[in-house]
This record gives sequence, structure tokens and C-alpha cells, in this order.
Amino acid sequence: MQIPARLTTVGACMQAATNVSEIAKDEAEAITKELDLREKQDLDSAYGVFERGRRPREYSPALSALEKDQKTRAKRRILDVADRCLMDLTSVYRDAIALSVGAPGALVNEEMRAEIDQLTRQTTPEELLRMIDAIFTAREQMLEFNVPPLPALESMMVALRLPGRSRSVKKIPGVGGGHRVGGGHDRCPGRGLCQLPGRPAVLGPAHVDAVPDLVSHRVRVGRGHGAVPRARAVLRPAARLGVLRG
Repeated sequence: MQIPARLTTVGACMQAATNVSEIAKDEAEAITKELDLREKQDLDSAYGVFERGRRPREYSPALSALEKDQKTRAKRRILDVADRCLMDLTSVYRDAIALSVGAPGALVNEEMRAEIDQLTRQTTPEELLRMIDAIFTAREQMLEFNVPPLPALESMMVALRLPGRSRSVKKIPGVGGGHRVGGGHDRCPGRGLCQLPGRPAVLGPAHVDAVPDLVSHRVRVGRGHGAVPRARAVLRPAARLGVLRG
């Protein structure tokens, strides 16, 4: 169950839904194909199609009923396989919640502890609960309201998309508050240091006054932080390492 870690973009979500749908169809076909063929042969034998070389009048209605039953069974098999996948996914998010809140006991997917630990770093317990709710919504759509598996799975996978940011909180010495540092973060909710992936650190005016190890250099003061006009500031290398590493 490597799906949760891959759901980082809408495209990845749509691809994951397609993969699950195709796997469900392939497994269902592998289960029902031989059985369908055997039932067809039994029907032909019962009506003497092989021996007589022709089909009696009663054969066509019986064949139609058999084919209808086989289609219904194939659909049910697809739903069963998809439902099993959803329950496996639910167990992963359940483990992530347990690990996030420090619940005692072993994980259901103990062999995936490293991946689940990474998942807890990218989400909150509340977000994980909403993801589980999205899984059960897709399950209800398929089993109760006859929604085709693919659109139900697509909607679910998009709801499971990872937020794309880390939950680690870092603080600047001497500056009140803090914020999350890492992927996808684009603004500072408190008075901390905004570190954007691949971009220089963006500082608010409070940082300029409060942090002693600031020198004039390339980094601009962000407009969204109540910018100081034309002010430029950057942490010295030693101070930057202290902030980012805590």
C-alpha cells in the first residue's frame, strides 16, 4: 500500500484511481472468466446444443438470463476487490493516526512503519480523519448508490492528496511565535522565519529588529508580512543553521 505517499498532485491522484480500477477489473476477470466459460458449456450441454447442432427455442431466454447473472457477478467482484483496497488504505491512515497521537500497541501495517511515520509528518490527525471519511464516502458511493468505481475512486484520491508541507515547527531565537518550515509553505502565520523551497528566507519587520545576526544582503522583506520599504536582510550562515536546525 504505497498509494498515500504518491498522492502529491492531482495528476498522481487520477493515475492512482485508474490503477486501482484496472487492478480490480483484472482480478475480477481472473476469478470469473473460467467460471463463466464453464457455466456456458453446462448450459449448452443441458439444452443439447452440441449434440443436436442447433439451439432450441428455450435456449435463448436461458442464455440471456445466464449472461445477466454473470455480468452482475463480475460487477460485484470488481466492487469486492476495490472495497478490499479501500479497507487496506483505511488501515494505513488508522496507523498514521495512532502513530501521530502516540497510541500504544502495534501498527496494523508494521512493515510500513517508516512510510507511515513520513505520512504523519505531512498531515495532522484531523486531516487523517478527514481522509478516512473520504474513503468511506467512496465506499458508500460504490456499494450503496451504484456509482461506477473509477469516478468514485478519482474523487476519493483527490481528497487524499497530501498537503505538501512539513509539520515541524522552528523558532527564531528572540522572536515570539513560530511556524512550519518546509515544502509548500508560502506565508508566515506567526512571527517566525519563512523558508521557501529553493528561495531565500523571507523576513517580517519584527525579525529585523529582534534577531541580532542580520546583515544587509539579497533577501527581501516579504510584502505579505508588513514589508519595510526597500529593506533587505538575511541571516548570517551560523544563525541560519541555528534557526533551520532548531
